[in-house]
Amino acid sequence: MSFMDLLPRAGPLSEPQQVQLFTAGLQEPLAIDVQLQNPMTLDMAISLARAYERRAQFVQPLRSSRRGILPTPLTTLALPAPVPDPSTSSSSQGGPAGGRQTRRLTPDEMEDRRRQGLCFNCDEKYSRGHNRVCKQLFILEFGYPSDTDDVVEEKPAAAAEADQETAPVISLHAISGVRTGRTMQVPVRWGATVLNALLDSGSSHNFVSEEAARRTGGVFHRRQGMHATVANGEHVPCLGVFHEAAFSIHGEQFQEDLFVLPLAGYDVVLGTQWLASLGPVLWDFGCLTMEFWRSDHKVQWRGLGDPEFDDLFAEPKGLPPARSCDHRIHLQPGAVPVAVRPYRYLATQKDELECQCCDMMARGIIRRSTSAFSSLVLLVKKADDSWRFCVDYRVLNKHTIRDMFPIPVIDELLDELHGAQFFTKLDLRSGYHQVRMCPEDVHKTAFRTMTACMSS
Repeated sequence: MSFMDLLPRAGPLSEPQQVQLFTAGLQEPLAIDVQLQNPMTLDMAISLARAYERRAQFVQPLRSSRRGILPTPLTTLALPAPVPDPSTSSSSQGGPAGGRQTRRLTPDEMEDRRRQGLCFNCDEKYSRGHNRVCKQLFILEFGYPSDTDDVVEEKPAAAAEADQETAPVISLHAISGVRTGRTMQVPVRWGATVLNALLDSGSSHNFVSEEAARRTGGVFHRRQGMHATVANGEHVPCLGVFHEAAFSIHGEQFQEDLFVLPLAGYDVVLGTQWLASLGPVLWDFGCLTMEFWRSDHKVQWRGLGDPEFDDLFAEPKGLPPARSCDHRIHLQPGAVPVAVRPYRYLATQKDELECQCCDMMARGIIRRSTSAFSSLVLLVKKADDSWRFCVDYRVLNKHTIRDMFPIPVIDELLDELHGAQFFTKLDLRSGYHQVRMCPEDVHKTAFRTMTACMSS
């Protein structure tokens, strides 16, 4: 039986105890070699023992040939033989029946022997010094698999490249045509046809849709039984491949192999096989731009956006246009202008206030003011550790005439949502500046910082 088969019989042992039990059964100098490496796990100790044993097969014959004597027997991974017990040696010579059979006692049997005062390992009375008479040696035999189990068959480079070519991988978003605001798309000119290409680092190869392949009028090589693996594990049949298809992107010429697949939403998908040929690439997904060097010149590309929703996803660069329902601030009769002394800010917050004020002035959101009104400015930290610019209008609100609007009951609103499956929400970016203030009330919105008075 192997060491791993006998190890459970030793009971629950910690990892260091298992290593110590294993190394104690090794012959010298194999045990010393393993102990010097201080293995922390049993698997590491076994691996070291096997490595040193294989080394001994080469070292010892070499030393023996230099000394001119016969090689000594090879060191084997075995445990020392048990020492025969004098009290049982005579009976053991009669045959295998004379050997003592050892088995694990159940808890009931151990309690019964403890009550009778008997030894757990024999049927004699237990007393002080009885362990010197009743001895047991547990032998753990360790057998490990042959060296052929660790040999990993390596395929030739040509075979590995062939397997890679016959099993391209494409991402799920690329094959399903899912579009987001951060997908990098570029125009591809293939002959006289202009195609829409997705730059996808999740796809291993380059692909072209069937419809785009027909539009180009090119001839591709058909392959039977070829398929592409999608990221979710599915397999999509591949009709064939264009070998060294010539196309251009913003005037840059390329030649790549393109696999023909039934794509949805994109004409061409350029994967890592093409991206790797560009070398180092500087990618900015916020602006959808990419930069890289090709030959002796720098290439800069800007991705194609979705023109249908450009006005929705564009970042606001100023105040909205004036409308018929601009916000008004009605003061109570006899109200005097509200002027509140600004807070004392930390140096870091003061710099942040000045930075944000300069940015809003450059975008036309705020302007300098000489109004008699002035409210406080606060900086509130966001979840991403950035600062939110807030104006404290609580004192001004005390002097305003409140507008009255009918507010629906929340239970009635929830009843109206019964049976609905899809819900939408609207979140204004920089909501403070998305609602225009009536020109007659702009001076009432003035706020004061440490350096100037400004208003929307």
